[in-house]
Amino acid sequence: KVQPINLLSQAVIPDNTKVLIIAGARNAYLGGELKLIEEFLNNGGNLLWLRDPAKQNYFTSLDDLLGLSLVPGVIIDANTKLRILLGIKHAAVIPVTEFHKHSITEQLKTHLLFPFTSAINHQASSSWQTQILFKSLERSWAEVGEINTDKLKYEQQLGDTQGPLTIGVSLSREIEQQQQRIVVVGDSDFMANGYIGYGANFALSLNIL
Repeated sequence: KVQPINLLSQAVIPDNTKVLIIAGARNAYLGGELKLIEEFLNNGGNLLWLRDPAKQNYFTSLDDLLGLSLVPGVIIDANTKLRILLGIKHAAVIPVTEFHKHSITEQLKTHLLFPFTSAINHQASSSWQTQILFKSLERSWAEVGEINTDKLKYEQQLGDTQGPLTIGVSLSREIEQQQQRIVVVGDSDFMANGYIGYGANFALSLNIL
């Protein structure tokens, strides 16, 4: 059963919430809303967090809790021959062809597509077991400037970050004799109607849940 949660009108996230989903949040959450989410996580709640590129990070407290941070910019893929082979017309639609070993990815049979994607940094932590799920390819970078397909070029001096870049991570830990699971992906559109039918996007969505 799927239902929205209004964090402004509810004092707590319901106890029977199997997984909380934050999908493509575009505005800042209020301090009280973030506190409810943090309490939910501290009590062992499961989270699927789909993040899009943003000029400002409104979720630093959640990042600190999970040992994560967003890499500035939008990932660009410069593997032109592969993009032509897959019919990808825009350099910010990122193909993923290799996966790190995880139960979420082990049954995937073909590539993934992530449009206008952010990259995720993760820190080693004694609290969480963190596993990378997938990365962008070698000839990729996080572009902090305007996405002009005619003039795209990696420019480290302007703040671009060289790839490969992590797009999806899984976190888990034992809490109160139960396994807590969190998945963070730097894109929400791969699950949207326009992209879920491409490659293994649908299978990935099911596997995550």
